[in-house]
Order: sequence, then structure tokens, then C-alpha cells
Amino acid sequence: MRYLALLRHGDTEGRGLSHHGRMQAETLGLQLLRLELSAERVSVVTSPALRARQTAALVGKLLGIHRCARDPRLWSGPGGHERSYDLDSGELLESLDSPDGNPELLVLVTHMEICQDLPPRLVERYGSQGPAVTYIGRGCGVLYDLKRGTHALIG
Repeated sequence: MRYLALLRHGDTEGRGLSHHGRMQAETLGLQLLRLELSAERVSVVTSPALRARQTAALVGKLLGIHRCARDPRLWSGPGGHERSYDLDSGELLESLDSPDGNPELLVLVTHMEICQDLPPRLVERYGSQGPAVTYIGRGCGVLYDLKRGTHALIG
């Protein structure tokens, strides 16, 4: 894996994405499209929550991905694992090293708690230059270049 994108779902209306949230997801997808990777080299994994699935589907569509995998460890809300972001983040990081198909870009679509918990752990695990990410707003994300040891906010 060369790139890891940690994305927070877009703005919501009820349980799903608002119009603005759909536009945010499309912006994220367009930014990831600039990596110029073939769809076969990209995997998208999402929380089972509707707002995250919708974000993942819009991002995936722009990247040529038609099916996004679901991982309950990416959902800390109702119906997800209780405090999954706290209890399973170590296990989640272990599984990142060997995802199915060994993609060049792994996209994770998740929620606020995980977007607060994972960035310091990712920097510790993979190393990264620049200031640590402390907050990822809705419809935004962090793109890690694991080979260069850099990261950048997107969205």
C-alpha cells in the first residue's frame, strides 16, 4: 500500500448525506482521482452507517469502484461496536498492512471519533512529516503517502 486516505463522512440530513454532503464526497473523490490509479489498485472500506456508505459510494464511483467493503470497526455509533474506535483501532491498524488485493490506495470512510483517534496512531506506525492532524471536519480527510512519509488534508 502506497496511500491511505482517512475520510470523514460528509454533512448530513437525517441519517444520510445532505446535498452539501454529497458535494463534499465528490470533492474528496476528485482529489483522490488526481493520484491517477487504476480502479484495480484501489480499495474503499466504509463504516456500515448510511452517511458513511453514501460518502464511500460517491468517492468510489469517481475512482471506478462499484463495491465498497463494510467494516463495523469503522463505526462507533449506534449499531456499531461499542467504543470501536478505542477498542479495535490496534486491530484495525494490523489489518491495514494486508488488505485484500494489496491496493495501492486504501480509502477508509468513517466518523469523528475514529478520525480523532487514528491519525496519531498512523503517524506512529508509518511515520509522517509535518504537523499532526488533530481534527478532520465532515467531508474532509487526510491523505497519507506512506512511501514518502508525508500527509495532507483534503476536502
